[in-house]
Amino acid sequence: MTEDADDRSGDAGSNIPHDLSMRLATEGERSRVDELFDALSHRRRRLVLYYLKANEQTTLDELADWVATIEARPNGSEATAEQREAAAIDLFHIHLPKLADLKVIEYDRRSGDARYRDPPETVDQLLRAAAVMEFE
Repeated sequence: MTEDADDRSGDAGSNIPHDLSMRLATEGERSRVDELFDALSHRRRRLVLYYLKANEQTTLDELADWVATIEARPNGSEATAEQREAAAIDLFHIHLPKLADLKVIEYDRRSGDARYRDPPETVDQLLRAAAVMEFE
């Protein structure tokens, strides 16, 4: 490898440990990285996090309205009551509890209140990267 090639590579790989076998989760264990990528793998969960990051706190109804509106936009239409209700059911039963279990948000099922929990910087970094890819 030439000196120029070394200069181009920078230290992009400097955060990757040389002996991965010593640090990777064992088979059957799920690492925090797996959990975070799984949490961000569904668009509705990402939309929830984008909204909460911008607004810090909201209700299930506000989130469902916003998610349904975002999802209806590609067709150039407004979200229907049925779309809002479907989003609310999905958020209530699946997405908000999952994000709360991962301690990324606080979610009160009884009141429907959700709050961005100030998760670790890793979550913010992944969310910013997802937003760049999704909105640009």
